[in-house]
Amino acid sequence: MIEAAGGIIALSFAICVLIIPIWIMTRLFGKPGSAQVDGGAHEEKRKIEHLLGQAEVMERRLQTLEAILDKQHPNWRSEL
Repeated sequence: MIEAAGGIIALSFAICVLIIPIWIMTRLFGKPGSAQVDGGAHEEKRKIEHLLGQAEVMERRLQTLEAILDKQHPNWRSEL
């Protein structure tokens, strides 16, 4: 059970810290001018702000999970 929790935390951390920001950057800078051509610049900005909010929520949840694991299993990080 501890190993599964550690794997979930590691995956969540990777998604929050690595994958989501990279995805957002590619969406912002990958297609220059495409949002303006479609007339959806405002919609694109709203989506990005929503995704950033979701990433912050996920980061807080991850921190909460790590705090719980730190209390219940103090050496869980060394077991990964």
